[in-house]
Amino acid sequence: NIKISIAHNEGALSNSSLSGKIASIISKISDIDETLSKYKKYNEELSIAKEVINIANIEIFSNFAPNLKARLKEEIDAITKGKIKDIIIDSSFEIMADEGNNLRKLAYYSQGYKDMIYLALRIAIIKMALNKEKFPIFLDDPFVNLDNENKESVIKYLNELSKTHQIFYFSCNKL
Repeated sequence: NIKISIAHNEGALSNSSLSGKIASIISKISDIDETLSKYKKYNEELSIAKEVINIANIEIFSNFAPNLKARLKEEIDAITKGKIKDIIIDSSFEIMADEGNNLRKLAYYSQGYKDMIYLALRIAIIKMALNKEKFPIFLDDPFVNLDNENKESVIKYLNELSKTHQIFYFSCNKL
């Protein structure tokens, strides 16, 4: 009786829509396995790319950062007249400033002070990239967040810089 019942049920299963559903499910599982395999390969490729980028980042940082730090320090000294004693650039290129007693991330400082540092950074990078070539400098209202003392320092810096570089200054305010 059991064997007859099993044979009957197998026959019913093979003739029913259930066997089509099972075949469809098996096909979907196969497709999902193939997709999963592609994503695993893609993930491995991304891991290799990430490792190569990290190695390149370390190499670039070790070659570029010391020169950038020196150039940035020169530009900041020209603007602040030596107010900042040291500049640190970490491996993620985050800048920290030391005014003589505390090393602080730029986030600590006012927006105007950060703008002043970032102006010096842009000029330092451009000077490094273009070496001794004279280049025009385009500025779009860089003094918006500066207090009067720092604004005066930056204007003097730009006046000095204008002796060797053409400066285009755009502003909605009078200097």
